Amino acid sequence: GSQAEAGGWLDGATIAFDWPVEAGRLYRGSVAEREFVAWVASSDKADPVFGKRLIELVRPRVAIVAGFGVGLDEGTPQGTIVIADRVRSEGGGVIRSAIGLEQAEDDPRRGIRYGLITTVSRPPAAGPERKSLHADSGAVLAEPDGAGHVALLDRAGIPWLAVRIATEGVEDAPSLQLRALLDQATLSGKIGAAVGSLWQEPKSAKELWRIQEDALRAGDRLGKSLRWLVGSLPT
Repeated sequence: GSQAEAGGWLDGATIAFDWPVEAGRLYRGSVAEREFVAWVASSDKADPVFGKRLIELVRPRVAIVAGFGVGLDEGTPQGTIVIADRVRSEGGGVIRSAIGLEQAEDDPRRGIRYGLITTVSRPPAAGPERKSLHADSGAVLAEPDGAGHVALLDRAGIPWLAVRIATEGVEDAPSLQLRALLDQATLSGKIGAAVGSLWQEPKSAKELWRIQEDALRAGDRLGKSLRWLVGSLPT
């Protein structure tokens, strides 16, 4: 994920090393008595060449593709953690992990849901567009880049799970009503667009802080959920 998406995870981990690389930054450390390598991407798009090299170098026992997304139905309100063993590409194909979650049950008390995630090139608008995408695909959450990452893992024979937090529910409009934000795929992208917009619309400063706070809260909750998930994996 991005730095905003990975912040909560890295804050709760013991970091041994980190390296700047062409596609972002690599971290090596441990959490919940498990060792991990985390790739924090510098852009929202998967880099297949770098991803393939990284998989060959690390050869993880299991991979987790994590980040932000938007809910597509009433069962995925803002703050819901969606865990998926299936990711749908924009072309409609579904990639399935060797880790099966058929027996997993939703935990509404903890805000955890299991279901299909779909990758889209742009965030669907709140309301009818999100509901229509849910009806057409069966997905409960949309995000910008998961299909590319899990396709690399699938070809390498690496078991994986996709974990996303809904930063917006099905009816939630973006908190900053600026045209530039409509082209941003992730909440971290919205922050960058919001910074640029302040030159034209200084009154948006409060909204910028709200977006930053939303990102921090979402990243923290995502990080805590990932630590719980990693801790539950067999050693």
